[in-house]
Formats: sequence, structure tokens, C-alpha cells
Amino acid sequence: MSETKWNEIEESLKQGYYGNVTFHCLVGATQLRLYETNIADPDENECGWECAEWYLVSDDGQDTIVARCDGYTGVKKQIKSDELCELLGYSQEEWADEQEECFWEKINPYQITGELISDAKSEQLDDAEEGYVGECAIWETPNYYIGHINAPTADFIADDNGERLIFSSHAEAQAYLDEDDGPYYCSHGEAGRPSYRIVKYQ
Repeated sequence: MSETKWNEIEESLKQGYYGNVTFHCLVGATQLRLYETNIADPDENECGWECAEWYLVSDDGQDTIVARCDGYTGVKKQIKSDELCELLGYSQEEWADEQEECFWEKINPYQITGELISDAKSEQLDDAEEGYVGECAIWETPNYYIGHINAPTADFIADDNGERLIFSSHAEAQAYLDEDDGPYYCSHGEAGRPSYRIVKYQ
């Protein structure tokens, strides 16, 4: 199968959601391709959701979901053991002896950080150009060192009560940012001042 066709298959595994697809390895006597998808929907229930799914894909492009993980309840198997054994081309003896355990060791629990949802939201934003008149909001992207635990994710600027700040124009939003243009003191793990985008609010 051509690389272009594989790219199309990988894209289809995301089911139209924002995210990424990772090819891990060939598995089983049938040499199926093991893929992991990390997908997010930023609009569901306002807060959005994200999860990981694992698929086995054959050379003719047929895919079978084998596991899913929402980051909270751990990995949930989506296929019966005997069906997976047959799909991978093992005998029952091989499967029971070591191959089943070996396969599931390749499926690592997905850890939700919120970054995928933030990235999905960011992709949907429409920048408000200078001079734009209409409702605007400010998208803030924190600047933390890679690997810092519990670093905040990108989100809209809000007031002390957690209510999103809405401005009547780009100029008003820019004026708000300009008011806070003095010295910036970094929090623990923070590499520098956050970056900001003034976007149209819908």
C-alpha cells in the first residue's frame, strides 16, 4: 500500500477529531500495524474531552479497535481475548502461554494533561486583527519549562471569579494587556511571561 494511502488511513482513525496518530510497531504472526490515536473534542460539554484509542490495522486497511483510555478509568479493552488471539494469528497455546500478556504490555495508560484540548481550542480561534470592532477575548498560553508537573494549560483570560473577560474591540483588549506591561515575576517552573492572542469571541 502506498504511503499516501497509509496517511489517509491514519487520518481516518482520528474520526474527524483533533489529535495525532502514532504508529508503534508490527504485532502478531499476522504482522498487523499497532496505532495509538490521541484525540480531543474541545466543544463537548464546554470543557471538552480527550482520550487515547489503540487500533490494529491490516495491510488492506481494515482497522479494529482493541483498547480505549479516557485518562481517568484506565485502559478498557474493546475486544474479546479469543477474537484478538485469532486476529493476531496465534494458537490458543501460544496466546495463553505468553503472547497475550506481551501484547497488552504495549498498551500504556493515557495520561490527560489538558494540553490536547487546549491545542484543539487554539486551532479553532480566529485572530482579531488590529482595528477590529466586535467582541474579543484574550487567549493566554503559559510559558513553563518542559516536563514541569501541574503546569497550567492555555485558556482564555478570566477575572477573579473565573468569568471569561470579553472586550468590545481589539483596541480595548490590547489596552487591557498594556495595563499589565510592568515587571513580570515568574512562578515556580515558569520560564517567562505568557504569550497572548487577541481573538474574535463567538
